[in-house]
Amino acid sequence: QLYTKGKKAIMSSKVRFKEFKNRNKAEVSKKKRESHAVELRKKKRSDLAQKKRNVDLEQTGVPTQLPDDEEGFFMSLSEKMESSVLEEAIEAVVAVRELVSQEDEPSLDTLCASRCINKLVEFIKYNEPEYEKLQSESLWCITNIAAGSTAHCEALASADAVPILVEALSFGSPEIKEQAVWALGNLAGDSPMMRDYVISEDAVPAIIKVIETGTRKLLLRNASWAVTNLCRGTKPPPLFDSVSPFLKILLKLIVRSGDEEVITNGCWCAVYLSKGTRKIQAVIETGVTSKLAELLLHENMEIVFPALRALGNMVNGTDIQTQIVLNCSVLPSIHSLLGRLNTGMGILATLNPNIRQKINQLQRECMWVLSNILAGTEPQIQSVIDAHLFPYIIDALRSGVFRVQREAAWAICNATTQGSESQIGFIVSQQCIPALCSLLDIKDIKVVGSVLQALFQICVVGKEGDGIENKYHHEIEECGGLEKMQILAYDENEGISGMSKCILDDYLLVAEEDHSEINHDGMAYAFGTNASDPTVDNYFV
Repeated sequence: QLYTKGKKAIMSSKVRFKEFKNRNKAEVSKKKRESHAVELRKKKRSDLAQKKRNVDLEQTGVPTQLPDDEEGFFMSLSEKMESSVLEEAIEAVVAVRELVSQEDEPSLDTLCASRCINKLVEFIKYNEPEYEKLQSESLWCITNIAAGSTAHCEALASADAVPILVEALSFGSPEIKEQAVWALGNLAGDSPMMRDYVISEDAVPAIIKVIETGTRKLLLRNASWAVTNLCRGTKPPPLFDSVSPFLKILLKLIVRSGDEEVITNGCWCAVYLSKGTRKIQAVIETGVTSKLAELLLHENMEIVFPALRALGNMVNGTDIQTQIVLNCSVLPSIHSLLGRLNTGMGILATLNPNIRQKINQLQRECMWVLSNILAGTEPQIQSVIDAHLFPYIIDALRSGVFRVQREAAWAICNATTQGSESQIGFIVSQQCIPALCSLLDIKDIKVVGSVLQALFQICVVGKEGDGIENKYHHEIEECGGLEKMQILAYDENEGISGMSKCILDDYLLVAEEDHSEINHDGMAYAFGTNASDPTVDNYFV
């Protein structure tokens, strides 16, 4: 850790933030948040803020547009905030809050450069009952400022807002805690640098206590959303030891909260905390696996998606970890989900393109989860067969959108690479060869490679003996696979051409003069390896 306990006691939060800032100059220089997903999440929270405090600015006397002299305007407000008359200070803070709550965001740059920021942060510490209005309005301003750019978040951090917001989680009223944890969530979601700084100010134990003791729905929603921002990120991810304490609240968020938004946030926490064998084991030990499998049957797709993603991470672990997940009835749940996606939800998709897109994303995730399972042991492959899931995989391979087809191709590739001869024979009986061969002429090297890998394993099983035609030769030829592989034998990619020549020469007995003399030694291809690709883009985030 960057700071020892002794150093933390003598180092101001402002200095600590500057050191974090210097360690991440590339992050600080960005004018936008690291990803569009984070921007959307902040926007969603800002929209909710607008709904909660929908005011008529003309009736309040606050200008609907800033005057030309913005600097002077905010200076006058900061002077009113410094007034010894409480009502004048409240009036100034309300004016700032109503301006930053407008859909057309004011010049936050000018606001952050003024003395208003320091006063707003200072007012959070006023915990006496007579200052509750001042405290609440100041928190509202800070929450909206934290929904701005990285520079705006840095202005708050430089004003020591983070440790004061963390402190407010322990002494504030439920309403104050709701707003403080919301502001912390906005800050943590801005960038990895800001996330790590929030964590360093002991936000994790403070938020855990809020969730463990809190009962208000909005408080749990805001707190669980802050947790997702503290756990997420890949460049770099948070230190697992820093966020692993959140594991003990997963059950409350996912199982006992009873609120769909909290459950969704809890599922995303499970996603972010389950990347890697050690992390997978820690999530499994919380006891949430069976609930995640059950949530695949939920009507709300916003819940289904992260639950499915978390399970996909978990079956990407060891064979033992995969088996633990399978023992929680995951496969019947996936079968039911795919049935819903192909029938009832499919009807809705014809009326709404957004639903169609989400269905495609869920289908792709299902194929990804199944491909991870099929990269396991023969008994685990048999469990997928016994769950009657291969018809869905073949259908996705044949008629899904490309991203779905790609994951389905990896699923077949893994099953044929890891499965027994009888299992491969069953997969072939499900009409996988025509579906595989239909993808041989697409312009994606990885997908073509996975298809060739699967066809190779199929041809190995189908080889009857020297000089005897492969029993799958006719089926491959009938669907155009033979001709496509003959074309691929001259592909500029040596791996693709080498794989195609190997199948044609050694297993389909197509020894054309043009390629039969080519020496395959040293070619950039290798059969018999696990070709699974666990990389999955972040949808629904």
